[in-house]
Amino acid sequence: MSRAMMAFTAITWYNSIETLVLIFIYFKMYTGLYFWRLLLSTAAVLPFATGGWMKQHEISHSHPLDEALLIIGWLIMVPGQSLVLCSRLHILSQDTVLLHFVLWLIIFNSIVLCIPTIVLDSLQFSTTHLPIYVHGYFVMEKIGMSLFTAQGVFISGVYFWEVRKLLNVRRVLDSEMRKLIWQLLAMHILHLTMDIGLLTVEFLEMYQIQTTLKGLVFSVKLEI
Repeated sequence: MSRAMMAFTAITWYNSIETLVLIFIYFKMYTGLYFWRLLLSTAAVLPFATGGWMKQHEISHSHPLDEALLIIGWLIMVPGQSLVLCSRLHILSQDTVLLHFVLWLIIFNSIVLCIPTIVLDSLQFSTTHLPIYVHGYFVMEKIGMSLFTAQGVFISGVYFWEVRKLLNVRRVLDSEMRKLIWQLLAMHILHLTMDIGLLTVEFLEMYQIQTTLKGLVFSVKLEI
């Protein structure tokens, strides 16, 4: 188990660093919402994976340092990846009402789910260390992961719907655009598969491997 977790962490670090390098290579201008969303969410994977590795291997004697890396990384990584998908949705849809709805859905879920999770995570390691905080954190984590997965399913559904509409007019699309559409479709199928796998690990209460696997999943999702 420990070797698997170490392998997950190593791959996560590699994927994240590679993606960061590719971002600066392929973007001609370092501006725009898509650039910053992709850059920050990818960079956030590194402290998240590092914090999980330090915690599991007891590298640091300062527990707050481990938790700070995990919390900061998670807080930017999870909502950030959803915002990256929202930015990419502009490729397929010009429906401003739909795009704004997806954006505000992400913002609302991030506020409602992230704040209670962070508070409970901090309280469970407070001086009182009341069991109710520990139980509350694990319950909130399951709720949060379930709703973030549902959000991902919804966004993927929007992609599938927009792809379907575009394919209905495929005769007016050039080969490059059709290729891009099919790539987006394949990307979201892979996203859904990874999200379901991560959610399964969460509900099986495999907490040790869940943190390292989460970092790996998000590093892959951002890379593709």
